[in-house]
Amino acid sequence: MSIAVQGNYTLNIKFGDTNIPLNPTAMDEFTIIQDMNRFLPYFRLRLMDSSGIFTHVAPFDKGMSRVSVQVAGSIGTDIQNAYSFVVYRRFPESMYVVSNHYDVGGLLDVSNLFNPSICRAFVDTIGNVAAYIAINEMGCDDIDISQSLMTLTKKILQPRWTNAQLFKYWKRTLGDTGGYCYMPFIKVVDGNFIFTLRSLSDMMNANPEYKFIVGDRPYMDYLPVTDYTIFDNYKIQGIKGVKTQEYFYFDYNLGELIDARDNYEDYVSLSDFITADIEDSEESITIQNLGRTNEFTETFVGNERARYYRRINDLTKMWIYTWGLANVVPGQVAQVLFAQGAQAGNISAYQYSGNWLIERVVHSFGSTFSTKLLLTRAGVDTDKDTTLIPAIKVV
Repeated sequence: MSIAVQGNYTLNIKFGDTNIPLNPTAMDEFTIIQDMNRFLPYFRLRLMDSSGIFTHVAPFDKGMSRVSVQVAGSIGTDIQNAYSFVVYRRFPESMYVVSNHYDVGGLLDVSNLFNPSICRAFVDTIGNVAAYIAINEMGCDDIDISQSLMTLTKKILQPRWTNAQLFKYWKRTLGDTGGYCYMPFIKVVDGNFIFTLRSLSDMMNANPEYKFIVGDRPYMDYLPVTDYTIFDNYKIQGIKGVKTQEYFYFDYNLGELIDARDNYEDYVSLSDFITADIEDSEESITIQNLGRTNEFTETFVGNERARYYRRINDLTKMWIYTWGLANVVPGQVAQVLFAQGAQAGNISAYQYSGNWLIERVVHSFGSTFSTKLLLTRAGVDTDKDTTLIPAIKVV
């Protein structure tokens, strides 16, 4: 089943091998989401099905559960991006009447991530092991791994875990290698599945991939932001403590409980200021139950910074709405320009201008193709006097 949709883009959705024409207005929802907090991109498709042929007549067999999607800019242009999904959930509306909608959702089709469970050990660099699993076992096309992990040799034990559990463990523990808060996820660029294992600091130190200006028209190489919503999460995140983080762990070699502390001064920010006041309390909620030290986690700084620095980076978030961008992915840096600051002759006069880290990408298809981005960073940029904490700005 192939669905061809035309608007300011060309979209081809394929279920199995049967070709079925579809009017774009019949799609109530079709979204593709990539998020650096989730291993895999996922989709949701909801379309009118008054005859019930999709939900109740066509058998939902192996062919129907495989969904491929191709996105192009306009008629006759080359494919810009392509996905292969597996349907994991269906949502029939009623058991007594013919459904009015066909509603399904699924994940990127990647092998050997959530099964099987494997018991094995490696003595190699984290980067080499990650690359081996991604390419040889999961079938990814490419890798994007922090360089610091390509030289970090460890004894790695996978104790009857799936590969997803192993990557989740690394996400919690890695952090004493020159970076912090390593994020494992798969992104799709130009139809290629790219396994990513990069630190938060590495991602923030990259040059901006996209530039946006708030307004309904593009300006030079800046894409338009047709709408935006800003969230200041200081009161939510600040209750746990922003200026410092205390944690305990048991040092197995010394045979004693270690009381350690970290603070914001080592955090590298995309913003000039962290959204917390200098006079805020030095207290924090203590991280406990980290366990005892071993060769893999000698100081538990990775566990602590993975939580603490991620919390700092979540202090300020912004949703922006723009034109359809088929190849934008999480982990990239975006530059946002607010016209208010530009008109005043000073960009930093508007505190939300500047660089942001892309956390989530939501592609929406219907009569038009649009993209919504969730951006995140530690605070604001301003040239006004402020009591906020100055941040170490990335180069």
